[in-house]
Formats: sequence, structure tokens, C-alpha cells
Amino acid sequence: MTDAGTVSTATIQFSDMVASTAMRVALGDAAANEVRRKHDSVLTSVIERHGGRLVKSLGDGLMASFTGSAEAVAAAIDMQREIDRGARRVADDSRIAIRIGLSAGDVTWEAGDCHGTPVVTAARLCDAADAGQVLCDELVRGLARGRIDLTFAFVGELDLKGLAAPVMGFDVPWAPASLEVAPLPGPLRPVPGESPYAGRPEERARLTELWKAAQADGGSLVLIAGEPGIGKSRLVSELARGAHADGALVLLGRCDEHIPAPYAPWIELLRTLVGHAEEELLVDHVRRHGGVLRRLAPELDERVADVPAVPAVDADTERLLLFDAVVGLLVAAGRRAPVMLVIDDAHWADSGSVGLLRHLVSRVDDEAPILTLVTFRDTDIDRSHALSAALGDLHRAARAERISLKGLDRPGIRVMLEGTAGHDLDRDEDLRFVDRLAEETEGNPFFISEVLRHMVETGILVEEGGRWVGTVSSDESGIPEGVRDVVGQRLSRFSAQINDLLRTAAVIGREFDLAPLARIVGRSEDEVVDDLDEAIAARLVNEVEDAIGRLSFEHALVRQTLLEELSTNKRIRLHRKIAEELDGRSDTPIDVLAHHYCEAAMAGVAERAVEVAREAARAASDAFSWDEAVRLLERAREALDAFADAEPGVECDLLTELAFVEHGRGGGDAARAAASRAARLAREIVDPVRLGDAGRAYQGDLGIWARPNDEVGIAFLRDALDVL
Repeated sequence: MTDAGTVSTATIQFSDMVASTAMRVALGDAAANEVRRKHDSVLTSVIERHGGRLVKSLGDGLMASFTGSAEAVAAAIDMQREIDRGARRVADDSRIAIRIGLSAGDVTWEAGDCHGTPVVTAARLCDAADAGQVLCDELVRGLARGRIDLTFAFVGELDLKGLAAPVMGFDVPWAPASLEVAPLPGPLRPVPGESPYAGRPEERARLTELWKAAQADGGSLVLIAGEPGIGKSRLVSELARGAHADGALVLLGRCDEHIPAPYAPWIELLRTLVGHAEEELLVDHVRRHGGVLRRLAPELDERVADVPAVPAVDADTERLLLFDAVVGLLVAAGRRAPVMLVIDDAHWADSGSVGLLRHLVSRVDDEAPILTLVTFRDTDIDRSHALSAALGDLHRAARAERISLKGLDRPGIRVMLEGTAGHDLDRDEDLRFVDRLAEETEGNPFFISEVLRHMVETGILVEEGGRWVGTVSSDESGIPEGVRDVVGQRLSRFSAQINDLLRTAAVIGREFDLAPLARIVGRSEDEVVDDLDEAIAARLVNEVEDAIGRLSFEHALVRQTLLEELSTNKRIRLHRKIAEELDGRSDTPIDVLAHHYCEAAMAGVAERAVEVAREAARAASDAFSWDEAVRLLERAREALDAFADAEPGVECDLLTELAFVEHGRGGGDAARAAASRAARLAREIVDPVRLGDAGRAYQGDLGIWARPNDEVGIAFLRDALDVL
């Protein structure tokens, strides 16, 4: 606080809401007061971000001071951009504009207020400015010009009320924040041949309302639940496409069923953000958060020079720093353009990803226009799942809502069929078919689509004169009774060669690359492309946009059907081929490699499976994904059972590592149990080093001397000395 009567040099800034009285008449007092509070909050945040000090609120405007003119000018520009960005998101009656005046010189501070000619000049320049304009005097221009790259436009000598001499006024140029954002993620883009969206008018309207509210009022969360194929991803895609077209930054992170890699959805969306963000944003992020984010987005080193090393702190603190860094970057991005964050298939999320989601929801406030959409299968969540434990907390968040999707009703199914067919369904036979489809599919959109494709491919539905015509009555159409039955029947119409190719691709993962797939099946890429073209035409797989030679399965149920057709021996052999093909490639994530090797352990690669799983567990521990690290170490122990020639101490090492990881996730009892088993094995093989390691693992990361009164830990050390 400045002492009373103190004189200092400062740059004074006045801002004023234009036509605030007219807005109050249009909105009423309550709504107008809310707009004013939002205005004050947003502008105060900008002032503080640029090192300024809010002197006082003036009802419909603010007075602030800055120690530097460049900071005051930069703050004024950002204030105009924030107001402009907000105006794009709200109805006309709620839109506001501001004008700003700046002057520099000596001011006198008294009781937290300041006085002097610069105060009067700044206030009068603000009065003289037009809506959306920033005016400054000659001294501000001169002081800022060497530190900020702007061309100030001379507007003339201004006769300002209360000042004896004219003031040379200058216009501070600014432009709206760029709306050039990252491309819409490929899985959210329209797919060739995709049918028009149908049904769910209430859900779509509600999501649109929530998106507008998030842009106007700040961070919000929407949980979208439903059974497989019910249309969760398609609903989100429709919203995301419109938001992106309006200039929003849309980020997608997906979870994988078979490879629950630590922070997988966050890594995917952060790499998109880091790869497309403005350099200025990333430099500022590194200045605030250091290099913590490189754990999840190593591309940060490519965009920013001299990213500092992560500080040496304990694991819990480092995890908090990581979470804060992620939230910090998203909030900073939200200040440039509204952000829509999509976490898809969260029922397959690892515990670390869920923890980061909880952190985001608890930290994002009304300053950040971020809408987080989380899709998950409520049919696949049990009490042991990380997401299940978090749902209660997420539901209680201030701005959180859950939308549970059910099957389409008959009018919705009819609209869906009419959109696909391209004509009205108005005949009695058409309506009976709609009723039959509703009864057999319970309105599941994916099921409906698969049934239609099945009927077209089998000739039950044909096109005559621009209309669909059934070759048999709806009662004789033979609609299969389950989604997998439908998919299975469609697959059976392809050659055995194509089916084998698709099964191999299914084992690789949800997405797969052509080149390694061709090598694994021992065929040329041209042959593989020809076969996959048939699958693409049948909409069983899709090409991934912006990724030449990469494809993905149309739906998880298609891939699951293919996997279930494989015998255990065939599946294990395929995993080995895939693992050996991917091994040694720099672009293969270690958790992916561990998954394939562990699945193939019984096929003669158990030693490599143990090695890679341990490496993946260390990577998971480094990312504070303790649950995933435990899972990987347990997989390594399973693989060890198939490793007949394993060194006796390997299981001891695995148990010791497991104990350290259990400590990391707070499982003290489980950690001590694992360490005790490791100690018994170390005694059996008379290995004092491993026995000492077990002692340290028994007590956790701080080492054996951290708890000198722990009798068991000390006993381990004594045993080690006795062995020596």
C-alpha cells in the first residue's frame, strides 16, 4: 500500500461502459447488474495480469494505475479484446462496448486513491473516445513506444474539459483476438456417406444452451451417458462442428479399451493444443509453469526454446504442478477463444485421467469459457472404476449437468430413416417398418444403421425410382436380434481374406496403420489397400483425416465383434507378431508395446514382456499414474509365470517395484505386503542387495532412515547385514 501523500510516477487508465443506461433499460436492473459484475471481473483480471492495480470502481467503469506505460497499453488492448470476445457470445441486449483513456505523469496517493493532472487527463480522454477505442496522450505514447511494437495514430490536439491546454491525442490500435484455432479433430468431422443427424431435439437444444452459458459465464461440465451405440459421440460431434465453425477451439481426447495408457486422452488433446497454440501463449505458459507440461506434451520443447527442467519435488507436489500446468494452459487458451473439451469413452479412462478431470472441474472458474464434455457408457461402470468414484464429486460441481441418452423414439427413427433414404416415409408399409425397427432395436442409432446396411446388402431393401422399396414385408425382413449379430452377418459377406485382415487390425487397436498391418499379415500394401477399400465402402472402417495410411474402426462394437471371433491361440500369435513389428520403432508408445507383449507372453516372448511392462510401469509412475503402474507390474508378474528361465531375483525386483508404486498411490498396507514378499524371496536366494531394497520399499520413497522406529524395516536391514 502506498503511503498517504506519496508522489509517484504512474500511468493512469480509465475505462467506461458505453451506453450502459440504455442497456439497463433494455435488460432491467437485475440483469444489468449481472452484466456489470461480469464486466468488472473480466477487466480486473486483465489489469492484474498485466501488473496493474485497480484503484476504484466508478459504477460503469474502472480506474487503474500501472508502473509502466507499455503494461497499461497492453492491458487496454487485452481489455478491448476480452469485451469484443464476450460480445460475440451473448444476445444483442447484453452486448457491451468500452472506451479507454490513458495518461502518464506524477500522481499523489491518499487513502488508496490517487490525484493529479494525469488522472484528470485519462478520465477526459476516456470521455472523448468512441466505443471500442483507446486514446492516450503523448507521454504514454513516448514511454510505451520503445517497449511495445505498435504504430500509434495521431488524432489531433484535443480540447478536454478542465484542462487549460489542448492534449495531443493518439489512437492505440488493436484488433480482435484471432479466431484461427486448431483444426477440428478428425473423429469429430463428418464422415463421407454419413446420414443426416436425426432426433434428440431436446438434448441438442440443451447442449447448445450450455455451450452459450459456458462462453458467457465460464467453465462448465456436461456428462453424457448411455449404452454402446446410443449416439453419444455423434451428439457431441454435431455440437463440436458448429462450435468450431463459429471460431471455438475444439480439443478431443479419447480413451482406449485395451490400452489404458496414463493420461491418454489428455496427451492427445494437449498435443493438439501445443502444436497449434500461438507461440506467445506457450512462452507465457512456460514462464508461469516451467517445463512441467512436457511430461504429457513433449512437443513443448519444439515450440519454446530453453524450456526449464522440472523442479525436484516430492511426487504429490509434482503431480499437483502438472495438473495446475494443464489447467493453466487451457485457461490461457480460453482467453483467446472459447474452448470445447471432449473426453470420449471415459469408461475406459485410467485413474490419472479421471483425477486430472476432477482437478480441471474444481479449478476452472467464470473467467475461462471452457465447456468440458465427457461421454461414457453407464453400463460399463462398476464401483471399482475410477470414474465411478469421481461421478459424485463431478455431479456436485457448481456448473455440472448429466444427460442420459435413451433410444430414439418412433418419430426420431422415422426422421433418421427419411434422412438416410432421402424421401418421406408416408406409406403404411413404411410406417410398419418403422414400428418393427423401433421394437427390435429399442431406438439404438448404431443398431438401426447396421440393420439398414444389412438389409441393403442382402437385397431386402432396394432403390426403385428414387425410393426405398422392400422386397419382402417388414414382418419377413429377418432383423437380427443383437448388434453383434448384425455386425457378424455383415462381416460374413466379405471374403475370408478380408475378415482375417480386419481381425488382425482389431488386435492392433482402434486405429491402425496400413504399412505395419501389411507386414504383419505378410502381404503387399497395395493388396491390403484393395481389401480395406471394401471395408471402407461398407463403413466398417474409416480413413483418419490428415493421417495418410491410417484407419480406424467405425465403432467399438465392430472391433469387439472381430476380436470375439478369434481363438485364444490365434489372438496370442497375432499379439506376438504385432509386438515384434512395433518393437524398436521410436513412435511406438511403451504402454502399447507392453500390452501386445504381455498378451503374447505365452508365445515365447515372456522375457521381453516382463522387461517392457516394467519399463511402461516406470513411465506410468513418472506420470503419477499409480494405478496404471500397479496394473503393468501385475501384468509383468503374470508374464513371469511363462518365463521358465527367469533369474530367481526377477520376481523379487517386481515385488519391490510394486511396493514403491503402492506407496505412491497411498496403499501403505499393500506396499508393505509386497515388500515383505520381496524380502522373503531375497532371503531365499541369499541376496543382501535385494533384501535391502525390500527394506527401503517397505517404508516408501523416503528410504529406510525416514522411519527409524519402524521395527520391520530395521529388521530387513539387520537381515541384510547378517546375509553379508
